[in-house]
Amino acid sequence: MTVRNILKGTFRLSIVVAVLAAAYGFYEQLSAFAKSREANREMLLTLECGAKLSEATLKSAVNQYGNIDLGKVGCSIRHFFVSFDEIEQTRTG
Repeated sequence: MTVRNILKGTFRLSIVVAVLAAAYGFYEQLSAFAKSREANREMLLTLECGAKLSEATLKSAVNQYGNIDLGKVGCSIRHFFVSFDEIEQTRTG
């Protein structure tokens, strides 16, 4: 085995490692984008659900700070606090 062969092998290995690192980076970015898109979709659907409810139903879910907990009225599986202004903005588009 010559030095030249060792250098060729090392160079090939470095190319393989670089390709794998780039693929992993792309996968991480794609995964983060998918999570962000899903969170935005969930937020929009929850707001639209709350916008369809009556004022009386929404007032029953108001906390001590004046925010509406859409989780209490069945629009979300966890606490999701919004203001009346956000509900109104959702209703008007």
